[in-house]
Amino acid sequence: MYSLIGFSNAVIVEAFILKATKNRIRVVAAGFDDAIQLRRVGQQWFSETGEPVTFEFLAADSPGRTASAENPMTSRAAS
Repeated sequence: MYSLIGFSNAVIVEAFILKATKNRIRVVAAGFDDAIQLRRVGQQWFSETGEPVTFEFLAADSPGRTASAENPMTSRAAS
């Protein structure tokens, strides 16, 4: 799944989610040599270095169908 990850220094990178659980997300992100893991503590997500991050992704509501303006499936992590 395609994602955008926002770091606290206003840098936004494109990423692809490899694995996601309730409190951890492992991604391959543009500009990083290796996969990175994001972790959730309470309502906030953090990078491996402890930096707060936000992320957005677009999900389809059924196979082969993308979200539309009438049925957006865009999610944003709590900041």
